[in-house]
Amino acid sequence: MTRPDLLLPVAFAAALTAWNPAAAMPYELTGDRFVQWMSHAEPMGELDYRDREKAYSYLDGVKDAGVGTFWCPAKPRKTFELAYDAADHIRGLPAEARKGNAAQMLLSFLASRYPCTKGVIR
Repeated sequence: MTRPDLLLPVAFAAALTAWNPAAAMPYELTGDRFVQWMSHAEPMGELDYRDREKAYSYLDGVKDAGVGTFWCPAKPRKTFELAYDAADHIRGLPAEARKGNAAQMLLSFLASRYPCTKGVIR
């Protein structure tokens, strides 16, 4: 005996299982999008400020995840300074590379600017 009240939830769950956006793009932010968030012209509107704040927050997460293993800051720098430098670095990459994972590009940038010395676990 089929219960009609269960049919829709079961069909919905099956559809969600079949749909896997992570398979198409295993990361959330591309290098191009990070650069776009950091490249709004002045004067900026509210949405432009939000984009920039998202870029700052994303960079803060990448910094926290990799500090001491992938990159070692010689002296503290403000997030906004690093964000603009990182956006310039990513902007200089080939177009195809900028379609990749922004976190990897940011870690690579940080590691090249602030390498860790011997004795740091990598």
